[in-house]
Amino acid sequence: MTDSASSTEINPAPSWRDFLPVHPAANLFPLMSPEELRKLGEDIDKNGLKLPIALWRAPGSEAPAQLLDGRNRLDAIEAAIGPIVSILPYIVVDGGRLIGSKVVEAGHTVDPYS
Repeated sequence: MTDSASSTEINPAPSWRDFLPVHPAANLFPLMSPEELRKLGEDIDKNGLKLPIALWRAPGSEAPAQLLDGRNRLDAIEAAIGPIVSILPYIVVDGGRLIGSKVVEAGHTVDPYS
């Protein structure tokens, strides 16, 4: 491979998964198929985000919030609309498009597994 060929390699698009850790409790629910994600993403693009994305932070922790609910919705947005570059206070897709403000942080007394 020449230097010019290596300089044209394309890096994958950023993903919400690059900056938002997923809480282990979220893994109790299955991920949707690529076709289901595409359909959901198209619906979100047309009708907006109907259910909030839920984040959770351990009580007294300075650690970043973790995604508790919404993996499929965020994946669907990326599949149909584009890479997510920011979650709070709005979901922002690459290019500056706002998807919605339906991001909530669960209270510290919430048990993520219940």
